[in-house]
Amino acid sequence: MKYCCEPFFNALDNAGNKGFSIILTDCVGMLRYAIQTRLCDYSQQDEMSQILVDKEISLPLVILKRITFCPFCGKKLERLIMPNSPEARQLTEAHAKYTVK
Repeated sequence: MKYCCEPFFNALDNAGNKGFSIILTDCVGMLRYAIQTRLCDYSQQDEMSQILVDKEISLPLVILKRITFCPFCGKKLERLIMPNSPEARQLTEAHAKYTVK
């Protein structure tokens, strides 16, 4: 799979972890990149959700925003996605659990 820059690759590699990441999502058959910020790691999401409910605190655990340009180098991301490539589909499947439903 092609990447426009090293920071973009690092953000993809951080998917599901606390903080800033980029994920590849399937939106009605179209692959799209999205910026994701997480209050906690994916593995801690249920526990953190319960803590917030118990303390009556309203905070989003995950924020997701589709992007069309790399936030680091400005390259148009559509050019990086090869929809039929096994690597893109594999990454989309790996990131599927991190999407907000």
